[in-house]
Amino acid sequence: MMTSAPTDDSARVATWLAGALVVLPLLQALPLDFDRSAVLAVLLPVLWVGRHKLASAALSLGNSRRWIRSALLATGIAIILSVAFADQPAPAIVTAATWVLVAAAGLIAGAAANGREAAIRRILEGVALGSALALAIMGCLWLATGRGAVPLYAHHRHVGLHAIGGALAGSALLVTSQRWPQRCCWLAAGGVSWAGLLWSGGRTPMVALTVGIAVWFGISAGLRKKIALATALHLGLGLAVSSSFVSSRPELGWRHAVSRTAAAVQPASVNVSKLTSTRSDFWREAAEHALKSPWIGHGPDAYRHILPKLDGQQPHNLLLQLWLDLGIAGALPLLGGLGCALVLGWRQARAHPDNRAYGAAFALAMAFTAASMLDGVYYHVLTLLPAMLVLGILLFGHPSGLADINGPRRTAAIPIARTLVSVAAAVLAVHSWLFQQLAVASPPRGPDAAAARLIRVFPSTTFGLWHWLDAWYRDDPATAIAWARWAQGHAANPSLFHIRAGQYLLASGDPDAAREELRAARETAHWTARPAIAELEKKLFSNP
Repeated sequence: MMTSAPTDDSARVATWLAGALVVLPLLQALPLDFDRSAVLAVLLPVLWVGRHKLASAALSLGNSRRWIRSALLATGIAIILSVAFADQPAPAIVTAATWVLVAAAGLIAGAAANGREAAIRRILEGVALGSALALAIMGCLWLATGRGAVPLYAHHRHVGLHAIGGALAGSALLVTSQRWPQRCCWLAAGGVSWAGLLWSGGRTPMVALTVGIAVWFGISAGLRKKIALATALHLGLGLAVSSSFVSSRPELGWRHAVSRTAAAVQPASVNVSKLTSTRSDFWREAAEHALKSPWIGHGPDAYRHILPKLDGQQPHNLLLQLWLDLGIAGALPLLGGLGCALVLGWRQARAHPDNRAYGAAFALAMAFTAASMLDGVYYHVLTLLPAMLVLGILLFGHPSGLADINGPRRTAAIPIARTLVSVAAAVLAVHSWLFQQLAVASPPRGPDAAAARLIRVFPSTTFGLWHWLDAWYRDDPATAIAWARWAQGHAANPSLFHIRAGQYLLASGDPDAAREELRAARETAHWTARPAIAELEKKLFSNP
């Protein structure tokens, strides 16, 4: 239970936050819904240890200016409305719950860092070590498995995004360290992250890191020579290490990134789609879908449920992501809050140049925000969590960041924060259990099982449901067909269940209905999957 009792455990809380950042990327190796379940796994202990810090931050918000409280209220109402009218309410609730826990962690980070450079530095150490450790493991596994698919990370693009924080934090720690053993440590850790960022071949991380370094250089007059030297050392180390991990895959490696860019900007025919790696295509499609509900949006995580299936899991642009999910009513206050945090961070970094860790946190926030215009920094938990921690530091990490909790209190702040965090944790716990039942556990005997009944009430995920249907079909084809058709209305990729229903119907002697299901599968699938579905249809319905 959270209380408002004052505590002086900032170092301990900052250490737990740093530990969460180190452990988080390693959870990618476990069979769980990483962007959702991992948040619950790493933040539950942090929320308990930092409960007093969260209370302080909540009280500070409760005692803040009226326009800030009004903006928070407007944001809450907008999120509730978008969830209530979401195209897929259950996944929307789960995503909103993720936001609540990550935002709570950001408030805890800010309260722990309030005027304490050591606490900010500890959080930056977690950013740097978490990135370096995960990338080192990924590199070793990649070499051991024959330089094939990218191990550990779900997508090669996530490697570069995760490395943004580690690269900038590593350079910041190298610059601000006083002892040679520490400098050697951060030279090595930062070098691994710089190498991973360059090796991933992502242009967005390169742009974001450039922005972060430039901002840091601009606000740190007394450190510019050291920043230039650290950048040169890490860049050279990153280039050397990444060049030894040669891959023929066109999406990997900084050389391929340069060649892709050069090919897309040929004077004869500039190809915007190729230049943006097809982002411009799904920016347009996301905007068109957002216009169908411009004021309250389609609910958090709406992009994954747009049909026909689109590229990726999110629009690769923060503005579009918030507009699509929450509409204008939710996007404006959230973007306003982000802008206020960045402006406040710039002012405080310039006003307190002696707090070097705070200036580095501001530079990191700017790097993340720059990257969010081109990718899912505020979507994927690998970057969402560190981004929210540094934003919390910008809001509360300076000496005047927290209101006087001994003054007049708005006592509703703590109960509201406690309720939101508790409900969000419960929602993610239910979702995580459902995911394990679907994707890992053995299929239940039938639709009367507890997990089956729960998923009909709260279909937050359908990943792995096909295993249940295949098991049920052997004894009860009608139930398997009915569930496949139900899942089509709730899955992020309904074509999979159209195909399953078609196969079941064909085996049950109803070829006409089976053809209709395969037609629906083609219409809802991503365009790259349609040829394979057509081949499957040809194979299923070809005459012997």
